[in-house]
Amino acid sequence: MQSIGQASQFSAMNVTVDMTKGIIDRFRCMSISKSAVLIGHTGAGMIRGVISNTVIILTALILGFRPQAGFIDWLLVIALLLLINITVTLIAVLCGMISKSVEGASGLLMPLFILPFMSSGFAPVDTMPSGIRWFAAMQPMTPMIDSLRALTLDLPLRNSIWLALAWCVVLSIVSFTVSMRIYNHKLS
Repeated sequence: MQSIGQASQFSAMNVTVDMTKGIIDRFRCMSISKSAVLIGHTGAGMIRGVISNTVIILTALILGFRPQAGFIDWLLVIALLLLINITVTLIAVLCGMISKSVEGASGLLMPLFILPFMSSGFAPVDTMPSGIRWFAAMQPMTPMIDSLRALTLDLPLRNSIWLALAWCVVLSIVSFTVSMRIYNHKLS
């Protein structure tokens, strides 16, 4: 999850550069869809995320991680990672849209680096102090991490996959919608 967040930083920074350096003014005179710029940044972020995920998985295998996942489980892992990449990239695009500087865009993504530490990524949620336990159980990284862990280790999925999908869909829709509104407002 942290590698996905770090890879998405480039999307936020690139969007901010495009919005502040005048390239968008050039795009306005071209006959392209208003959403093409944001979709292009999202696609580029997806490619960075997939490369990052591939390097992390290969490194884990080289270091001794032995997944128990079957073929269907791996397909679900890949699909979920793609959805998470889309979601995080759209959040990064939104951060790039609302930021006035590259440094600001990078700083707005700081929660994406902190949330995995306050999730089930490093310790079971039920072993955490009560205030942190509540937050860790409710935030989006926990069901995403739990789903990926359950799929790769052939553990019971329970409802974590549905929560992860719901978080991804809601965050993606909100991020894209708000990004498009800001983009259209800045163009007018």
